[in-house]
Amino acid sequence: MQPTTALQLDQWIQLQQCESTNELLLSGDYAPGTIVTAQNQTSGRGRSGRRWRQSPQKALYFSGIYAWQEPPGPLFSLAVGLAVLEALEKWPALKPHTPGLGLKWPNDLIRIARDNSLQKIGGILIEGKLQNSMWHSVVGIGLNWQGAPEASQEDPISPGALISQGSQKANPDNAREGQDPESTSMQQFLPFLVERLNAGAAGYQRPDFLRDYLARDVLQQRKVRLQEGNETVESRVSGINSEGSLVLENGTIISDSARHLEIIQ
Repeated sequence: MQPTTALQLDQWIQLQQCESTNELLLSGDYAPGTIVTAQNQTSGRGRSGRRWRQSPQKALYFSGIYAWQEPPGPLFSLAVGLAVLEALEKWPALKPHTPGLGLKWPNDLIRIARDNSLQKIGGILIEGKLQNSMWHSVVGIGLNWQGAPEASQEDPISPGALISQGSQKANPDNAREGQDPESTSMQQFLPFLVERLNAGAAGYQRPDFLRDYLARDVLQQRKVRLQEGNETVESRVSGINSEGSLVLENGTIISDSARHLEIIQ
């Protein structure tokens, strides 16, 4: 199944500030294909109602509407994460900043440090609603472009940034690295990102998709701890099934990304 309407750059709304780019599209009567970006969000949110803490410097806040005949399957969420990762890695201007990037199921954007520790540089929230007999998937992306919020005890993984302080800035045309403002480079990255997102939405049911995703998921073969009521379960991640659920070696199937999963090895 493919979307009946993909994201359209000629429907791109650029804002200085809003409460939440996702909420704006969910609460309004916007046409399928609409894209909203903002330089600042005052009430951003993540999965399960968690608050999205804003980067103190440059950040990318993006939402867009896909229209479908019916809600897409669960692999669509994973495909969005993989598409964002591929866009970051394949945009030439960001090449110096992408080593060590990966995904944490289902679609957190992660950097693996040299000491094998993890930093979360971005997250994805997909919400939906029925409008005019079509299912609208609102895809929200928050990315710490340059600079990250301070770490909190609530963070399962410490926040990080795509472009760290003191490193060379992204160059939009890859010809004069570091000579363009970050706001310009983000704007020029957006069409490339939309292209990759649309390709991911069209091909998330291809037979080799899970293979490609598994190769980038940092949870694979790691030992994790899961709180199951009063019981604590420890096991190693062994894969992802055809429904997009995480599979542990002990047979546990995790389909709800809101459940607290702690990496212990």
